[in-house]
Amino acid sequence: MPSMSASLIIPNRNNAPFLSQCLESVMRQTLPFQEVILVDDASTDDSLEVVQSFAGRLPSLRVLSLPERKGVSVARDAGIRAASSMFISTLDSDDFFWSERKHEAEWRLVQSSRDPEMTAAFSDIRRVDRAGGDLGSVGAKKGIREGRVFWSLLFLSGMIPRDFLFSREAYFKAGGYDKGFEIYEDWDLKLRIAGFCRFLYSRETGVAYRDNPAGLSRAPLKNHYMSMSAILRKNTTALALHTKTFARCYGTLRILWFLRFKIAALVE
Repeated sequence: MPSMSASLIIPNRNNAPFLSQCLESVMRQTLPFQEVILVDDASTDDSLEVVQSFAGRLPSLRVLSLPERKGVSVARDAGIRAASSMFISTLDSDDFFWSERKHEAEWRLVQSSRDPEMTAAFSDIRRVDRAGGDLGSVGAKKGIREGRVFWSLLFLSGMIPRDFLFSREAYFKAGGYDKGFEIYEDWDLKLRIAGFCRFLYSRETGVAYRDNPAGLSRAPLKNHYMSMSAILRKNTTALALHTKTFARCYGTLRILWFLRFKIAALVE
């Protein structure tokens, strides 16, 4: 197994209070990343000063600074396009790696698969509070699906993989991030990647997902539904055009998905 592997993309916007924990967790990974690209989305806080303090401690770290705020989709896409590795992973700057073996476990899965470039590897997610306190496993609560996961992602019938390992080829084949979405842009990309990639579970607890009151996930419920509905329409219309059976049951699908969304919103 190589000592260096994938490129890690970290989008950042005014997350100075959390950046040290994020970058320190990157440094503790048992398999180092080939490079760590932090894309700063025109932060107005002390983010760049925090990042600069890691320059000597994390030699693989480099910074891309966007001159004006563009949003997380543009930031992630810029990092992926600047990456030199054939494989990509991501980590939001207000989150951190829970397991030191997260990247190594996912890398082993991808590299041992029959078709590495059409394989995505993911780990469980740990929810944490603002201070980093443990709020429990997302996979234990929602269930974990492997293999061809398009339909389970579409119907929200299991844990949605987060910060998984995938190839640049898969990213560009899927069309990359849709920059028209402020939230759920990652769900949209995962649906498109899941259309042709197999998803494999590492059995590790990978990312600590912070319950950040300032995060995009705290947008009003109406905004969540509008974005998710648009993504549903986008990803299912393409299927309907190619499948007569799917086209006939498209209306039923939308009703079932709406009910599933309402239930998920109530139990969160």
